Amino acid sequence: MADTATGGYFSSESTTMAPNFLGGEVGLITKTCQVPAALGVQDGSRKYVAGGTILPANDATAKGVLLQDEDVTDGDRIGSMITSGHLLGNMLPTVPSAAAVTALQAQGLYFDDMTASGGTTSGSSSTGGK
Repeated sequence: MADTATGGYFSSESTTMAPNFLGGEVGLITKTCQVPAALGVQDGSRKYVAGGTILPANDATAKGVLLQDEDVTDGDRIGSMITSGHLLGNMLPTVPSAAAVTALQAQGLYFDDMTASGGTTSGSSSTGGK
């Protein structure tokens, strides 16, 4: 909880740290994408799509991974999608399905802690990012 002075008044702001799911910056490519409001999750009075969400879905249609949280309270939003590089799949909000891993690897997006079948490599956990 952080207290901030604003014009003689105090307001409280609650924040959380999102887990780091980037495996490294080498070969990282991001592209602009439309983030659908339908994927949003209500958080108080706002609606968000979490960074690390597989777009457009966690299946064989996967094209990339959302780079950061996006506020979709007022409808679809433009965001950044990782389309190539190295990620830590077990740190994403939802662990990628085997079909999503295969689809993403075919275009150059690799999960350093997962096998092509969606399982973890030795020494990795499958607890997810939350």
